[in-house]
Amino acid sequence: MEFDNSGPGIRVQKIPAQNLVVRLFHREIHRKPRQHEHSNRYFYQNITPNFTVTNVQKPPCFLRKFSPDGRFLIAFSSDQTSIEIYRYMGPSAAADLLHWCEVV
Repeated sequence: MEFDNSGPGIRVQKIPAQNLVVRLFHREIHRKPRQHEHSNRYFYQNITPNFTVTNVQKPPCFLRKFSPDGRFLIAFSSDQTSIEIYRYMGPSAAADLLHWCEVV
């Protein structure tokens, strides 16, 4: 008796990436799950920045993931006793902050 792979059976479900960097990358190129390779938008990887921000203060927490709608970033406190929720304001918020910086 042989096992027939063409018939109904156990369907393998791919778990989406949990890595924050990977999720941000896919969010920036507007990639939806299960989208074919030929219809993806490609991210330009050879663009060099003309401005760098250093010594940025970050609250003591572990950034975990975006909410399903992408509007909030969920983080755990450093002692893991509370949840912190940050609203994603987009790149325009950073542009507003950098507007007042002097370029060296």
